[in-house]
Amino acid sequence: MKFLNIIPIAIFSLILTGVSNAQDQYKRFQFEFGYGIALTGDTEKNDFQLLRGVEFSTPLIGKNIEIATKYVFKNRRFIGLGFTMQSYTNILNGTGVLDEDRVLVFDDYRLEDEIQYIELQYGKFFDNGLDLTMSAFTIFYFNPILDQEPNGFELGNPGRSSDDLGLAIALGYRLFENNSINVSLRAKLSYSLNGVEAITLTPLVRFNF
Repeated sequence: MKFLNIIPIAIFSLILTGVSNAQDQYKRFQFEFGYGIALTGDTEKNDFQLLRGVEFSTPLIGKNIEIATKYVFKNRRFIGLGFTMQSYTNILNGTGVLDEDRVLVFDDYRLEDEIQYIELQYGKFFDNGLDLTMSAFTIFYFNPILDQEPNGFELGNPGRSSDDLGLAIALGYRLFENNSINVSLRAKLSYSLNGVEAITLTPLVRFNF
């Protein structure tokens, strides 16, 4: 299942919790969750020219979900492990023409392009409210397909494909902070071997333990 990618985050969280309890009071374990927007860097994705009459494509702007666990040191530098999911969704209605003999009728058909990242993070929290995160990631694509075949066509999502590697840099600003929780807004640029993957803007909630 696609969400099995989250399992390493849970294991890493348990390890960091144990380490945090064994260290002095200045070192903290942190869990963060964010929900925001993503702008894809792939402007030609899912452009299926063989289908006429219906825009069989996903939008350039979608949702961005991030979770991560971090270990924050006394000097406010941190290491972490994160999971990001970006989803670009289009609901199709209407009739698409394949050729003179074949058409496709869509009734609230959910066309979704999903991208997942597993990230190793390193960064620092600054006293002026800013934080900088650099990360290396592996990326997984879940792209819809529409392929013409000799005896018909194939429509659907084949599952994970085209794994790749990349780097990301993110700049955040803390809007609210106390000993237990902080609320931040973060902008991030993700770049893989294929080029720019996404630019995201995400509100985050962090819990300190």
